[in-house]
Amino acid sequence: MTPAESRPTVGRIVRSLRERAGHQRPWLADQCHISLSQLKNIENGHRLPNTRDLDRLEEVLGTGGLLKDLIACGDDDVRRRTILQSLALMGASVPGLVPVTPARTDTPQATTIRSMTASLRQLDNLHGGLQAHHSISGYLHNVCIPLLRTSSDGKGGNDLRTAVAELMLLTGWTAYDGGEHASAASYFRQAQSLATDSSDHALTGEVLAAMSHQAALLGRGGEAIQLADMALSSAVRSGMPALMAEAHMSAAHGAALEGDARMTARLLGRAARDLDSADQRNDPGWAGFLSTAYLDARTGHSLLASGDLVNAVENARSSLNMDPNYVRGKMFNLALLSTALLDAGQLDEGCGVGREALSLAEGISSARADEYLRRIALRLLPYRDHQQAGELVSAIGVRLTPLQHDSLESDDRG
Repeated sequence: MTPAESRPTVGRIVRSLRERAGHQRPWLADQCHISLSQLKNIENGHRLPNTRDLDRLEEVLGTGGLLKDLIACGDDDVRRRTILQSLALMGASVPGLVPVTPARTDTPQATTIRSMTASLRQLDNLHGGLQAHHSISGYLHNVCIPLLRTSSDGKGGNDLRTAVAELMLLTGWTAYDGGEHASAASYFRQAQSLATDSSDHALTGEVLAAMSHQAALLGRGGEAIQLADMALSSAVRSGMPALMAEAHMSAAHGAALEGDARMTARLLGRAARDLDSADQRNDPGWAGFLSTAYLDARTGHSLLASGDLVNAVENARSSLNMDPNYVRGKMFNLALLSTALLDAGQLDEGCGVGREALSLAEGISSARADEYLRRIALRLLPYRDHQQAGELVSAIGVRLTPLQHDSLESDDRG
């Protein structure tokens, strides 16, 4: 759908949100500092608002950037439907969707939020956190958090808090994937608080495991171990072996970063045993990624950090036997394999796999993806005279931010 084709939908949404709030057209025009005729043309679908007017409309209507995302989503049907569902939950009239009144705070409302979270998680997996975060955080702040403020303390309210905690965790993951680490940490802490208040031990453990994952990416091995131990405590209380496996994986990565190869091996062994004993048929929906391929990838990262290159390569290869729906995850695992191969001195294959990772990253907006590609390029700098290596370094450099590209240049000079 082109921007011009989105005019009727945008107009209907603006009009319905204005009417739902009980405002007349002159009031909205005055609040947005636009003429009455301009607003009439927008609401009737004759024109799209310009950037300045759109920002003012979003601020007054409380859509949090969703209208801008709707106009920009083009032919991406999954993203478009997710945005429209978010707007419908805010009370907008959307063709083909039934608006949900956000006054209900019972279990069905929580079910709706979980359904939306699943759709938003798919958007994140396909396109990356940099592209998905704005829509996800807009839905969280404009729809779900206001619901929490009016929720009861009974079962419906507790179920709602757990559902919002799942969405808060996803929002944290997309901020993390987008490189906004302070924001991600804030969302993770809020998700942990909501999950703990709801006595959802499994979700509490998953949030703590996510925090450990972030600490490991940032090179904070001791912090990763501490958070993983807390995740394990919650996982044991939940009786969920797959979550126990994830906690052991996270602790292993931290131990590898701390240089404790023996502890790394012991923890990875425990993770494998936990996952082998897991019957995941009754696990929560958010736990679907906890698979053998995920274990192989986390093991590969830990072994790479501890210098066991032969087994790091083997586990990275195994991690590619994964659910094809996890597009970003496959890109990460290809980058892991490329990095392990290059560290093991297998230049030609490492370059070939690195090229695959770069190709798969083309449709993904992710700071983590960029960082993994940067690490490949750093390993290739000594071999820039090798044609394949030089071409791959140049191709990766085109994708990187100026700061990341400067780090390549400084390493090349140093």
